Amino acid sequence: MKLSKYNQYYQDGNNLLVLGGISRAFIEFEDTTKDTLLQKILMLTNDEQEYLKEYEIIVSDDTNEYESFLKKFNRWRSSTKELTITIGLTFACNFNCKYCIQKENYSERNSITQNKADIILAWVEDAISSKTECLNVNYFGGEPTLNIEMLYYLSERFSNLCTKKGITYYQQIVTNGYALNEEKLKQLQNLGLHDYQITLDGLAEVHNNRRSRTFDSFSRIVDNIITITDLDMRLFLLHVFDISNQNSAIELVDYFDRLAQEHKGLRKNVTFNFVPTIPKRVESVECNKYIDGNETVLSGLATGAFKHAIDKRFQIANFMDIGHCFRQARNTLLVSPSLDIYKCYGTFGNERYSIGNMSDMKFHEFQTASKSICDANGFSEKCIDCDVVPFCRGGCQFSASESNDGKYGVAWCERDTIIKSVQGYMINRMI
Repeated sequence: MKLSKYNQYYQDGNNLLVLGGISRAFIEFEDTTKDTLLQKILMLTNDEQEYLKEYEIIVSDDTNEYESFLKKFNRWRSSTKELTITIGLTFACNFNCKYCIQKENYSERNSITQNKADIILAWVEDAISSKTECLNVNYFGGEPTLNIEMLYYLSERFSNLCTKKGITYYQQIVTNGYALNEEKLKQLQNLGLHDYQITLDGLAEVHNNRRSRTFDSFSRIVDNIITITDLDMRLFLLHVFDISNQNSAIELVDYFDRLAQEHKGLRKNVTFNFVPTIPKRVESVECNKYIDGNETVLSGLATGAFKHAIDKRFQIANFMDIGHCFRQARNTLLVSPSLDIYKCYGTFGNERYSIGNMSDMKFHEFQTASKSICDANGFSEKCIDCDVVPFCRGGCQFSASESNDGKYGVAWCERDTIIKSVQGYMINRMI
C-alpha cells in the first residue's frame, strides 16, 4: 500500500494533520511526521488500515489514482437522482453592482410571463423520470423579487408537481433582498421556500458604493435579513470582496455578531460565505484591477474570514464539500426569461452560449446538446501528477474562457490559490 498522492498535510507540533483529497476525511496522527506516516500506518490494526483505505488516505500500490479520480468524478456528476434548474424570473435589476458578471449578458431586460412559466412547468414534468428523487429549483435574475407574482405561481405548482410525482422538492432564492418585506416573506414561507442567498459587500458605506451607488440599500436589506431569520428561515449571507474592500468581511461578521445579541435567529440561521470577485473582461466590471495578481492573497483573506465567523459562532459554507461545479453536472441547467437554456452561471443570458430553447427542445435533446459543455474541462497532462486535482476539478472554465476568446475546455491552473485555501482550513481545523 502507499499514501494517496491527493493527501494534504500540515505539521502541527508533534502531530500530523492529514486531509484525504478524494474523501475530504480529516485525521490527526499523534507523534508523526509525513516521513514516518506510512510506517505508523503499517503498525495499525487491520480494521484501522481498512478505515484508511475506505477514505483513500492509503491506496493499493498498483492504483492509478488519476484514472480512479476521473472515474469517480464522472460518476458524481452523471447522477440522475436530482434535477436542478435555475430560473431567471427576470433580467431586470434594481441594483448596479460594480462586479456583476451577468449584466452585459442581458440584451433585453424581459421577464417570465405566466405562459412561459407554464412551458417551464410542462418541460420539467417531462424531464422527471423514474430515477429522479429530488427537484431543486433556484429562483434567480436579474432580481427575482421584481417578478414575485411568477415566483409565487411557479413555487406552488412545482410543489404540487413533486407531490404528484412522489419526489422531494427543494427551493432557494438568490436575491439582493431589497424588495422583500415581512408580508412577502411570510407568503414565501407558506409556499415552502425557506432558503435565501443575499449578498452584503461590507457595512453601509462600502456595500452601497459597490452595489447601489445612488441609494442606501444596506439598511433595508439588514432589516429583511433579521425578519428572515426571526421567521426561522435559513440565510446564506454571501460576501463578495477584492483588495478594495478586503477588511469588510471581518467588519461584517462583527456587525452581525452584535446584532445577534438581540436577534437570536441570526446566530442560528445565518451561514456566511466569502467569495472573491470573479473577473470579467468587459468595461462595466470595474473591480478587475483589484483582483488580477491578488488571487492567492484573496484566498487567504477568505480563509481568515471563515475562521472569524466560526469564532463568533456562526455557520460557514465549506468549499471542501464541493464535488463538481454546476456546469459539470448532467442534470443541471439555467433557463432565461426568453426560455433559452444555459449550463454556466458566468454565461447565463449570453446568447452565444445558449444550448437551445425550452419551447422547442425536449429534456433528452437538451442532455445530448449540452454534453460538450458539460465535458469541457481543463484537465491536461499537467494534471496527472498534480495533488490538488480533486479540488480544482479541471479549473473554472468561465475564468479560462475570459482569457481564451470565450472558449471552454482550456487548461486553467488554480493550484496556488487552492493550496492556500486548503492549508488555511487545515491549520484552523475548519473541516
